Amino acid sequence: IILVGAGVLMVSNVRYYSFKEIDLKGRSSFKLLLIATLVIIVITLWPSVILFVFFLAYALSGLMMTMIEVRKKRQMKKRAKNA
Repeated sequence: IILVGAGVLMVSNVRYYSFKEIDLKGRSSFKLLLIATLVIIVITLWPSVILFVFFLAYALSGLMMTMIEVRKKRQMKKRAKNA
């Protein structure tokens, strides 16, 4: 089921966040270093569970963003029609 779902999402029009806006070349802070260290530690403790949860959340985030976008477009069409 997961394999079929992943395949369908790969060929669909669902948009995903690309992380291009993240600037790692700028000023790095201690908080970023601490968070990165904690993430690496957690991934090494439970790699299969953490990676599954991360990728599942990423797949669901694309679906949610698409649903929100479709809802906004429908509301705009209704407003334009009623105006």
